[in-house]
Amino acid sequence: MLTAIFTVCALRTNIVLFSALLTLIFSFGCGSGALWNLAEGNIELGEQLFVVSASIPRPPDGVSF
Repeated sequence: MLTAIFTVCALRTNIVLFSALLTLIFSFGCGSGALWNLAEGNIELGEQLFVVSASIPRPPDGVSF
């Protein structure tokens, strides 16, 4: 939720930060959905969501805005 607020605020600053934060929202959602499904015993869906969350582009390590 906090990332969504930062995303809206970043829209006024610059488009690069906005796009980076927008992809993080989907990545966090898929990652938490993967962990939820693994905890519920849905192994196949959990593994697929982990692959999706890892394939969403994120800023490289060490990059600060």
